Amino acid sequence: MDNDASRWFFCATCACFVCCMLVVLVSVVGGGSSADDAACFAPQSLVGIGAGEHGAEGVDAAVSCAGDAVIVATADGMAATWTFDNGRYRQHPQVLVSANATSVSVTCDGAVAAVGGAGVVDTFTATSRNVSAPFVHRQRIASADATFGRLVQLSCERLFLGVAAERAAHVFAFNGTAFAPHWTVSVHAPIASLALSCTGNHLVVGHAGAVTIYNVADNTTRIISEKTPSFGTSVAVAGTAAEVVAVGAPNATGVRIFAMLNGSYQERAALHETSQAGFGASVALDATAAHVLVGAWSAYRRPGNVTMYAWNPLHDRFVLARVLHDPELGRGVAVDRAGSVVVAPAGGTATLRLAEIVCSTRAECPRC
Repeated sequence: MDNDASRWFFCATCACFVCCMLVVLVSVVGGGSSADDAACFAPQSLVGIGAGEHGAEGVDAAVSCAGDAVIVATADGMAATWTFDNGRYRQHPQVLVSANATSVSVTCDGAVAAVGGAGVVDTFTATSRNVSAPFVHRQRIASADATFGRLVQLSCERLFLGVAAERAAHVFAFNGTAFAPHWTVSVHAPIASLALSCTGNHLVVGHAGAVTIYNVADNTTRIISEKTPSFGTSVAVAGTAAEVVAVGAPNATGVRIFAMLNGSYQERAALHETSQAGFGASVALDATAAHVLVGAWSAYRRPGNVTMYAWNPLHDRFVLARVLHDPELGRGVAVDRAGSVVVAPAGGTATLRLAEIVCSTRAECPRC
């Protein structure tokens, strides 16, 4: 492996690996001493919206870099937000209404949210971090294409907004007042997945059998392909310039992870769980690609799962950290920057549960 890439890739220090593994495992198990309880807590279900009259399954979720702000889109076309407050995630008072919301995203600081739906994308701004304070609607970006807004991604460090239609991908840049058109590309096949790098300069688009990485800054492209129709169903990126790309191919090759080495993307890991139907339906990476979250979900074959992996620098590979077995999980997954807060939309039964959170909200994992 290239020396510079290896220093950055997968957070290669034993100390960080041990700490981050404990963050994941303790948070899932819960319990422990009083000191442990102060830093960690058991999984929390996000239930209902508003007074509960709009209860529906969750279809997409996003989480802020620090893990203290969460947004979930529901099957009834709405979105709801939560803020970590006094040891629990507490819901903001109002729903974020868009046109049949199917996708959500949030900025690194949790202050700006985007909700994509049928032909529109709506953006909202938090008036404060107080859980009782509402999000304020700021802008609606509309298109004559009814598929516009099916996928949305906000950049984490700069205010760029990626939006997918069925056969086109767009990037909007914040000009100080509103998001304005910045870059557009047509795609030859229906877009299945979308990811945006932290800087907003790299847009990753998944479609049948291929993933295209667009460098918006210099208008260059790189393509990762596989002779598998489901390859590209899900994508995730890590690094400021999409140095690491994870690609899901459910019911086929699972999840493959590629790193930019010597000017090209090379496979660095492959994850596959043959016992999980739909493994790779969703995927998420933390900021350094030290943790990978993989959702297994199928509308026809249950149960669903979310599988957590952590990079082991001693063995130069990902190791299994935990599997969340739940028939309602797997269609989506999100993780915070440190890999310590995992949010999984919940759906498939007539319950009011919208998402499941597994986290250690204040444990200090060394930055690498």
